Amino acid sequence: MKPELLERIGLTKGESKVYLSLLSLGEGTSGEAAKKAGVSSSKIYEILSKLVSKGLAGRYEKGGKKYFSASDPQRLEEYLMKEEKALNEKKELLKELLPGFEKMKKEKEPETSAGIFEGIKGFQAVRERTLEYLKKGETLRVFGVSEKAAKELYPYLKNYHKRRAKRGIKFNVFLNYKASDKYLADWNKKKTLSKAKRLPFYVESPSWFQVYSDRLDIGDLSEKMVVISIKNREIANSFSGFFDNLWKNTK
Repeated sequence: MKPELLERIGLTKGESKVYLSLLSLGEGTSGEAAKKAGVSSSKIYEILSKLVSKGLAGRYEKGGKKYFSASDPQRLEEYLMKEEKALNEKKELLKELLPGFEKMKKEKEPETSAGIFEGIKGFQAVRERTLEYLKKGETLRVFGVSEKAAKELYPYLKNYHKRRAKRGIKFNVFLNYKASDKYLADWNKKKTLSKAKRLPFYVESPSWFQVYSDRLDIGDLSEKMVVISIKNREIANSFSGFFDNLWKNTK
């Protein structure tokens, strides 16, 4: 059996090699285990101690010498269950800690700042941030979405909208003037807590913006894909006002 298979369930490379060597030997001294596994004698005691602490190896004395043996392979399943339990406990702890960390981060943020994000990962980063800042019942306003760009980003956007809707965040979007009737109808029919309208005037541009909270993100979904993100309450409010007024007067 290849050590890599055991590495995939959480053992280190050294632990995997030594565990397999003990299975092959049946029992053996630390020196025999090190030789069989191909690990240095300086590391073998540390590795064996970790396997013993994980319940995957046993240790005993015979004739004045210390011997080691692999535990029943069924213990691997018990080990995984224990690790899973520990991971779930860490996740619960993180849930308790996150609100405090987020509060600390926001308290230290300057009132005004700007940054540039590039590529698909950059676009995803600014879109993911909307889930961090918007609360249930609040609205993300997006202006100038092209049908072509939305389709190219479909796998990510499908997942995003699923998580957004689950959080109860609304999504109002102005599609570009060229958006087809079918695309507009499908959007309003299939997306939860979201409404789309077509821009009432012709715009030939890959640029778009999204505004929420005290943030304004202005992007270009052409080949280079660049997003400029601005944090400023007054600027965000002015763009929100422009969007809401246009939204109100557009069928």
